[in-house]
Amino acid sequence: MVMKRAMFYVDGFNLYHSIKDLRDEKLKWLSLTQIAHLLIPKKDEKIVGIKYFSALAHKRGIESVKRHETYMAFLKAEGVECILGRFKGQPRTCRQCGNSWKHPEKKKRTSISPYIWSRMDMMTFMMFAI
Repeated sequence: MVMKRAMFYVDGFNLYHSIKDLRDEKLKWLSLTQIAHLLIPKKDEKIVGIKYFSALAHKRGIESVKRHETYMAFLKAEGVECILGRFKGQPRTCRQCGNSWKHPEKKKRTSISPYIWSRMDMMTFMMFAI
């Protein structure tokens, strides 16, 4: 029997903000491995990897960074590969008054696509983006 292979790519900030919108704190410590196994329950399918893309939000304070690092340590202990990007300042301008400021934007978003495309020749398996 040929096993189907599944790879999971998780955008950490989309996941975090979706969970935050639910207002259920315990969901912030979600096991991505358990979720993957719930999505791939068949015996003819195999999870070959889970990759979690995120960035540390230093502007939110040290406690936020520590919680995020603790969560990533938990994910790594489950076998999840954590890939960190960085925030970059994105200039913004108010349409009404013309004032400018920098709005943080994650560079990691742009790093997910090339990461996936660079492996397309190996992708004969199912792929999930969470």
